[in-house]
Amino acid sequence: MISSSAIRSSFVPLIRTTLPSVAATLYAGRPIPFGRCFATHAKPLDFTEDVKDQVEFKEATKINDAPTQTGNIFHARWDIPTARAIAPEHLKPKTIRDHLAHSAVWLCRTGYDFFSGYDFFKHDYKMYARRLIVLETIAGIPGMVAAMNRHLRSLRRMERDNGWIPTLIEEAEDERMHLLISQGLVSHGWFLRSFLTAAQGAFFLFYAGAYSVSPRFCHRFVGYLEEEAFKTYTAIVEDVENGQVPEFDRSAPFYAKAYYCLPEDATLLDTLICMRADEDRHRDVNHTWAQISPDTPNPFLVYSQRNEQLSNSNKKDVHVHQPSCGQ
Repeated sequence: MISSSAIRSSFVPLIRTTLPSVAATLYAGRPIPFGRCFATHAKPLDFTEDVKDQVEFKEATKINDAPTQTGNIFHARWDIPTARAIAPEHLKPKTIRDHLAHSAVWLCRTGYDFFSGYDFFKHDYKMYARRLIVLETIAGIPGMVAAMNRHLRSLRRMERDNGWIPTLIEEAEDERMHLLISQGLVSHGWFLRSFLTAAQGAFFLFYAGAYSVSPRFCHRFVGYLEEEAFKTYTAIVEDVENGQVPEFDRSAPFYAKAYYCLPEDATLLDTLICMRADEDRHRDVNHTWAQISPDTPNPFLVYSQRNEQLSNSNKKDVHVHQPSCGQ
């Protein structure tokens, strides 16, 4: 139990510093600057290489041209010209399940666009940065929830998972890295952090319950969600290329270069193009999973050359480790 003294020590200083400024603002007849609650700095933040970044990444060596990731999560490596040429796609809903999933995503998208002012205000740097933070906070949940669900299912049934878990974890890791890259764009106030915490908890409960009932619905939902994410990244990329948001025209952060194996002269625009390509791949994966049985072997599983030489009866759920950058 949390003691009353701990609560007082946490909230009383906040109330004492917040209420006087709010009261003075109201007394003067000025509107309360709610925008400061979301992002306190309009200017882009400087990307820094902190000690905590070294836990997952390391600097480039003389052999490798780019920094390498020290983890063992497989993720796609993108060629910038190829990733730039990826066109948006839309899977037309056919079944009732498809229409429900599409309608749910449409409701989430239109609701957020309305309440965030995306439909009414200029799409500037702050607007895009906050949108990416909110999007990636939610997008990182489905992959991990589905992986946890299938992990427990495999333990409960005492049988193989048919290779779904590694790809689901890969998706969750991609989205988590998208968030880490996005959160470095602007600082975020207490209101945005509180909103993200509440939204994350609510969506986690919804998705965990829905996945236990209908995995196909959930994968279709994520497929349509990734289509909307692709549209968002496309809008940002086009505005950056047209010079409408010059704040994005700078060098890519260190950890983005490490994760995507980008060269030292890579830009933030290159990073956004890679992130958009990730969303397109997640779209294809989830739309495919929505059409097959949960007991079907994962068609996106990558086997090493050694495993390909083994008989089908001896194959295991192995997701091949992505080689280091430059290899």
